[in-house]
Amino acid sequence: MSELIHNLGIEWKVLLAQIVNFAVLLFILKKFAYKPILKVLNDRQKRIEEAINRSKSVDKRMAEIETLKEKVLDEARRESEAIIKKAEEAALRVKESVLKEAHSVSEKLLVDTGKKIQAEREKIFREAKSEIADLVYAAVEKSIGDLAGENLKTKMVEDAMKFVASRK
Repeated sequence: MSELIHNLGIEWKVLLAQIVNFAVLLFILKKFAYKPILKVLNDRQKRIEEAINRSKSVDKRMAEIETLKEKVLDEARRESEAIIKKAEEAALRVKESVLKEAHSVSEKLLVDTGKKIQAEREKIFREAKSEIADLVYAAVEKSIGDLAGENLKTKMVEDAMKFVASRK
């Protein structure tokens, strides 16, 4: 084997120096290069994981907020529908009340108008009756004059008035 190593041109002293140099270089790189680089990489990985966790937390919170928003909107819709329904019911009650009042007022006006018409009719009838009585008395007075007494004239006027009243 030593012949083989000698034929390959390997020198033990140089090989040993290279192994020592490699070990020193490995130690220096590990101490001053790999550890800081690994530390930076680990720190960066931790920050990335924290950012991902914060992002997940924010996403979860946003989902909770969205759910809460939907609940609030649903509640607001229900409340607005209830308010609208109450307003419609109140408007219907007011409408019915106004219609009843208008009907009552119109009925009262009809009754009052009917009473006024009846009173006016009775007044006209009384006036006409009075005028007819005066005319009949004047006609009886002219036609019979002094031939009949006051009682007969009054009786004739009453009979004529009864006749007119029965002809209504």
